[in-house]
Amino acid sequence: MKKIIDGASWKTQQNNQKYYLIGALFLFGLPVVMITYHFYIMFFLLFFIIIIVLIASYIQNIKSFFDLKRLKSEVVDVDENQCFVYQDKVFDFHQLIKIHLLRRVIYLEFENDIVVLEYQKTLFNQLKDSYSQLINQKTTKIGRISFKLWMIDMFFGVIIILKIVGGIIYCLSTSTTIIDISRLFGDIGTLAFIFICVFLANILKKYKIVFYTVSVIVAFWSLMSPMTHVTQLLVDQGAIAYREDVNGVQIYRDVAYVFGKDATLMYVDSIDDIGTFHDVVYVESQQHYQFYSLTTPHQTLQDLYEEYEGSSYSHQDINIAIDKNAIKINSKPYQAELIGDHMLYVKLQHPYIIQFKDFRCELYQLDRGHTVVLQEDYMNDVTSQDNDIENEEKKSQEENQDNETVIPSPSQPEEKSEIEKRREKQDQQRYQAYQQAIQQDDITSFQSTQDVVKVHDENTDIYRVIKSLDREITRMNNEEGTILDVQILSMLIYHQNNDEYGIYINRRVDSSVEESQTFQEIIFMKKYGQDYIGTRLYDISYMPTDHPTNNGEYETRQTTDYLYRIDGHQVVENAW
Repeated sequence: MKKIIDGASWKTQQNNQKYYLIGALFLFGLPVVMITYHFYIMFFLLFFIIIIVLIASYIQNIKSFFDLKRLKSEVVDVDENQCFVYQDKVFDFHQLIKIHLLRRVIYLEFENDIVVLEYQKTLFNQLKDSYSQLINQKTTKIGRISFKLWMIDMFFGVIIILKIVGGIIYCLSTSTTIIDISRLFGDIGTLAFIFICVFLANILKKYKIVFYTVSVIVAFWSLMSPMTHVTQLLVDQGAIAYREDVNGVQIYRDVAYVFGKDATLMYVDSIDDIGTFHDVVYVESQQHYQFYSLTTPHQTLQDLYEEYEGSSYSHQDINIAIDKNAIKINSKPYQAELIGDHMLYVKLQHPYIIQFKDFRCELYQLDRGHTVVLQEDYMNDVTSQDNDIENEEKKSQEENQDNETVIPSPSQPEEKSEIEKRREKQDQQRYQAYQQAIQQDDITSFQSTQDVVKVHDENTDIYRVIKSLDREITRMNNEEGTILDVQILSMLIYHQNNDEYGIYINRRVDSSVEESQTFQEIIFMKKYGQDYIGTRLYDISYMPTDHPTNNGEYETRQTTDYLYRIDGHQVVENAW
């Protein structure tokens, strides 16, 4: 025998343990909720507190163990009436109320006192044979398993309650709304199922393990299941989700649990691929890409070019450079679309996202999900050329200073070729003519010229309309006796404001009188019902930077639908 505990103290101790247990459940559930709602600082703070609580609890258990070990055990005699005397108190086994087995110690609960005994298997078997009905079933092996299952049930229930309560606070603080109400009702149903199982386990005690096990499985499955109608994606700046419907793809941002904000609706017929790259969401539909950035871009495409002018980045056989307000990949210029801060979309043989960051840039291939990191070239070719020019100029100036008969003259810009001059003048003339033409509200009497053309096209496919307009411009500007075979390689609708369009177009032209050439040009076009007027320019700097679209580049080189032949001023079948 070890000691005697006052009954009132015992009950107080048991009640305190219940309160500690409830507090521990909420304390351990809070970090899960903090992670759910992206409160990471609070998560780490609570995690630190939990570690301290666990350490303190472990120290307390060790202290209690050694305190119990230090108590001197005494042997007492039990008479024929099942009575014994200990510390001047008489204990009668017939007045025994409950037998508890906790931490390898046997507790005999009498009316006013608790007698603490060292655990001995023989002793416990004797008590079980004589007083089995008094043994607290919660302290048996099966009882301990049931208690652990009950604790898991309560933990899952606390998590659901905290997530719902935390969601209300999250909605009020971030102005979010419920985006998946079916999942919310599902979790409320799970919470109700847990409490029903606990209630039935207390009534049908023989089957409590069954009830607890079933409720644990259901609660775990419910908590681990994704949202019902919304698919969640994780990005650098938080969480987003999307929902497919008949109109396209609805994107939600600031998503936590079943709450989020409407971000944008992308109108697509089908989804071939959807994903994220840093804070940009991309959706592919029929080889066209649309993008949504979680952060509002604070720059235009021109701003980005100016910021990174002269920069060059390399990795193995890949080089990306910004030179003369254009992006060049392996020294070849490409058209780019600004889709986020310091982030461009470029279509080569494969679609890519390029992000400029610090002293490097990342090249992400959309159709493979593969990223290549390019480091900045501190002595890139452009800088080296500039330095060579500066050194030559300094050397020339020094030589001129030594020779007084030679007067230095400032360097003159490189003379433009006759073709460049003619194209520059032609672009100015065409642009002015187009601006005058689109001022008209009625173009019924408008007649096509070499500068601005008019076409009638009932096709609903805007790219077919662009082909018709490009073909008419080519026909109007061709010369008699010249045969042109034209292949439209790609088109990108970059600017759209109401019925006005700005299109980047890449064409290959095979001529009967000249060598084959590839042109990167722009088309301006305005819609009047089923009539369109437009022009084509060589200089892509005329393209407006406002009202950019999310349309991806339309690659047409693999199809024969965008080929045509012009013989003089007549449209004939193509040669392919």
